[in-house]
Amino acid sequence: MRLRRVLPALAAVAALVFAGTAAAAPAHAQPPVAVGCDVDYTITIQWSTGFVADVTVTNTGSVDVAWQVEITFVSSEVTNAWNGVFTFGPQSVIIEPALWDPMLTPGQVSIPAGFIALGDGALSGISVTGTSV
Repeated sequence: MRLRRVLPALAAVAALVFAGTAAAAPAHAQPPVAVGCDVDYTITIQWSTGFVADVTVTNTGSVDVAWQVEITFVSSEVTNAWNGVFTFGPQSVIIEPALWDPMLTPGQVSIPAGFIALGDGALSGISVTGTSV
């Protein structure tokens, strides 16, 4: 007879435990967001006093990104640029996407941002940053 009284009580406790577990779990778990970009810097034409270079960015993450590339040169200076928004500094350039192409979807490669510069094109640093949009 005691067993008959214990079983309903155990069933009630189990129902409370499972209800609490279900309430604590999120209804729709979101997958982790991966933001990542790779940059490719290529000198396409070079002569004794200058060069032409192209920069492309590939979105390697899982979300849409806005990107920015910062390049520092050993001794070069950018004089002209296209297909992007450029900020020039002494021996450096920051490139952001063109206003008409502001972001990259996952796996997408940017339109080449190009520039003409004086010098040999040797880099002292290059970095790319992707920000989810």
